[in-house]
Amino acid sequence: MEDKLVVVEQFDTPENAHLAKIDLEDAGIDAVVENDLLPSIGLFFTMPTCTVKLLVRESQAGEARQVLQDIRNNPPTDIFADTDEQDDPA
Repeated sequence: MEDKLVVVEQFDTPENAHLAKIDLEDAGIDAVVENDLLPSIGLFFTMPTCTVKLLVRESQAGEARQVLQDIRNNPPTDIFADTDEQDDPA
């Protein structure tokens, strides 16, 4: 019997939902983004704000929520930060 998909988080933008999906997949959790095209449709038509949903298997929902919470509590460092200042002894 397959697990049903459940929403673990909702986002205002598709970009944030897809970044979270990548984080979950890096942790070994399959994820699906739903409604990621609807916000762009809203630019052309008057409609209520849509939320972009991130779904995972029900059996992995708790682990997925924990991964997302850990990332919120410990955001990645800026990989584009200027590190030359640290290496320059002058």
